[in-house]
Amino acid sequence: MYTRSGRAVAVCGLTLFAGCLADAASDATESTDDTALAAAPAVTRSVTIVNTKIIQQDWGQDTWTVGSVVLPSVQAGDAIIVSGMYWISSGPSAAPTDSRGPLVAAVNQAPLYRHPPVATQIYYQLNAPAGSHTITPPNLAYGGDGTFYVLQVRGLTGSFVGAAHNHADGSALTSISTQLAAAASPGDFVVAVGGEDDEVAFGPNAGMSAPPAGWQAIGTQNNASINVPSAAYSRTVATAGPQPVTWRWNDTTANVTGAAIAAFR
Repeated sequence: MYTRSGRAVAVCGLTLFAGCLADAASDATESTDDTALAAAPAVTRSVTIVNTKIIQQDWGQDTWTVGSVVLPSVQAGDAIIVSGMYWISSGPSAAPTDSRGPLVAAVNQAPLYRHPPVATQIYYQLNAPAGSHTITPPNLAYGGDGTFYVLQVRGLTGSFVGAAHNHADGSALTSISTQLAAAASPGDFVVAVGGEDDEVAFGPNAGMSAPPAGWQAIGTQNNASINVPSAAYSRTVATAGPQPVTWRWNDTTANVTGAAIAAFR
């Protein structure tokens, strides 16, 4: 039975993320998106992160620190990529939205893992229209928590390359890894988010590891007492391959883990 102190289903922790759960069962599962990677054109381009926004919903607060994220100066052709890891109390249909157009799911674990409802998501909008965009995070509902990472990216040609994800339930889990289903090409832009949910009793600092070599931090949530610990990374591909990435932490009570990765060009 998964519980969080003071509620039937619970989640915690964040330095930009943390969670809490109690689970005696040990049941590991893995899932990979079957989207084929597109063939890469032989082009040289410069991909730049123009804007980064991060907000959180802490356990017991039941609202996001800011109700939405505004990207005030999106240029025509920019990409908007949003990711996160959450305890989703509202059900599997929870998803982010954009005021100027649809966000497309690259990875959405919410329908796959309903108990406990800990899931990663990556959504995107390529070739976004120029102007101000208001990005609203998924409704996590009462008892939900998590961290929402928003990127405005410039220099992509407007193609989704592929995605994959991983998820595990167990006890004293120390890491999680994922990688693309097939090789990304030099110049592709990759976003990855991963983390864990744990026992509330562990404490506030989950000790999420620094990004692996070649990856840059988008943000980190370490507070395992009031949120779901997670970290989001990005990279521009230098060497072709599936871009494997691993998250580690010091939290000894992690019993649910999740990770997602997506590539764009």
